[in-house]
Amino acid sequence: MFCLVSISKNEQKRLEKQKRQEQERKEKEEKLAVEKAAKGGDQKVEKLADPSDPQEYYNMRVRMIEEKRASGGNPFPHKFHVSTSLGEFIEKYSSLKNEEILENVTVSIAGRIYSKREAGANLIFYDVQGEGTRLQVMANARMHKMAEEFKVLHGKVKRGDIM
Repeated sequence: MFCLVSISKNEQKRLEKQKRQEQERKEKEEKLAVEKAAKGGDQKVEKLADPSDPQEYYNMRVRMIEEKRASGGNPFPHKFHVSTSLGEFIEKYSSLKNEEILENVTVSIAGRIYSKREAGANLIFYDVQGEGTRLQVMANARMHKMAEEFKVLHGKVKRGDIM
């Protein structure tokens, strides 16, 4: 004796979406393989991780750590100087007006990058969280000493990093 089980419409849609995503992933892999073959088998094709795909994001982060270790660097420095807490920073500088800049003041804070948003090549916004507080940090290439160094430095910073 057997019984037929019907699948709900929502389940059918989910399965169709899953098949479509799998097909798109295979097409991307084939396209990358063709590009790699066209450029030469020895060259490494860098695949950008889709931040919405947790597994690919994880794989990208593992590759970055391995590259850093291979070059002799420490991917996880354990000590850095923090001159003020996030709460103290907000309390001390909340009286500043928009676009007011303190030229000769250097402050070090620490926290986890909650989000990173780029507004062009020379302006990056970070949401930094720590000690139950959130702070938005604006990184501007105009305020940096060298534009190329700015791009390299901020290209390495990702969501989830502690800085």
